[in-house]
Amino acid sequence: MAITAVDLCSKALLLIGANAIQSFQDGSRESDVCASIYETVRDTLLANRLWAFTLEQLNLAQLNEEPLRDWKYAYALPSDVIRVKKVSNSKDFEIVKGKLYSNNREVSIDCQKTVDVAEMPAYFQTALISELASKLSVSLLGDNSKYQLFSNLAQRDLINARIADCQNRPNPKWGEDSFWITVARW
Repeated sequence: MAITAVDLCSKALLLIGANAIQSFQDGSRESDVCASIYETVRDTLLANRLWAFTLEQLNLAQLNEEPLRDWKYAYALPSDVIRVKKVSNSKDFEIVKGKLYSNNREVSIDCQKTVDVAEMPAYFQTALISELASKLSVSLLGDNSKYQLFSNLAQRDLINARIADCQNRPNPKWGEDSFWITVARW
């Protein structure tokens, strides 16, 4: 059985000593608070860094509309794109209101996208649960000491998630000129 956003919120609720929820619409105060903060907390945590599991390469579809100002072409960015890391065919581009403008006829991008809970690795789910717990402890319990405790836990889990995520990328290659300061000295 795949994990869901409700499952993550329920785990965060149980961490702070509150009742688990069955859905975001079950009528409880817990479900109302979770429904109102989940997407914002998730998106904020995802935008915190370029997580390896959120990166994707896309070819953009050209729009049949007049581009802005000096641009020749307009392209639609998918709604789940958090940020564009690189535009492969162009160094000169502009992003305005979910559209990418360029002078290139074809554009492909390296981007970060929002992902479904089932696609999130366990290390990120753990960090998200802790972050949710810190927010829920204030909203539901009004307990500043529990907020501090869960905020510290969330920071630790976020650091651990970053370390785990970095292990999914190769180390940079060091060339002869990588240590230019020692070369310049000799």
